[in-house]
Amino acid sequence: MISLVGIGGFCCELVDVFSSYPQYTVYTINTENSSFDLPELKNAEEYEKHYPIELNKLVKDNNSEISVFLDGSEAINGIVLRFLENYKNRKINIYYIRSDLDLMGNIEKLQDKITFSILQEYTRSGLFNKFAIFDKVKIENFLENVSILDFDQKFNDLVASTTHYVNVYSNIKPILSNSIELSDISRMETYGLSEIGSTDINWFYELDNMEEIIYYFAINSNTLKKEKKLLQTIKNQVKEKQKENLKIMFNVYETSYQENFVYCVGRTKFIQQQRRA
Repeated sequence: MISLVGIGGFCCELVDVFSSYPQYTVYTINTENSSFDLPELKNAEEYEKHYPIELNKLVKDNNSEISVFLDGSEAINGIVLRFLENYKNRKINIYYIRSDLDLMGNIEKLQDKITFSILQEYTRSGLFNKFAIFDKVKIENFLENVSILDFDQKFNDLVASTTHYVNVYSNIKPILSNSIELSDISRMETYGLSEIGSTDINWFYELDNMEEIIYYFAINSNTLKKEKKLLQTIKNQVKEKQKENLKIMFNVYETSYQENFVYCVGRTKFIQQQRRA
């Protein structure tokens, strides 16, 4: 199982979606209505300065892996490094939500810049297992025909389901794979969705200097039995993507779902830079 921690209001709601999956133990940290409520403070420095020792006892399980979801622009993230010091013996994953910088004030932009940079440096050094980025603006562009009232829930459902199935498929044996060796220092990543036979990928973040892509083809039994040219279609899809000077791994899984899904993970060893605003 994986311990899952949401920090801040938005990410608390996001990780709550994972409660429907049995593979996670979910915890939340916010200023109200969370597993551990903190007082509302002025800035990240205040949160770090007034870090409560009692927070070290929040995660009571013995899971070998802990994943933290956070929005880097929120001041409450001042606690994150001290909090994660308690879990150095576990595999630590960071899931970073990037809000729209164009709509932030200067303080929030600076907070996001500092958090984005520091957590990547820790990841590159090997202290964290991975740093996965989700760009709210980019995801917003392909969540079409969604009302303002429904947007946050649709965003959370998409991010949670994609993250979950990437976790699941990366830990079970595929029925078919090209099994190439990937770099163990490519720890910056993002996720995306594609379709069988398409070279287009709807990425959740535009990763600079992408070096590797992992395809997880989740295909229903009926398609696997009836589509005689399926293997060639997948191979051609991978070969076309390799022309972009990318290392490609593909894995095929049999499912009982009616629909077929193609989940993608883009990876690089390069630190990502600030873009907008």
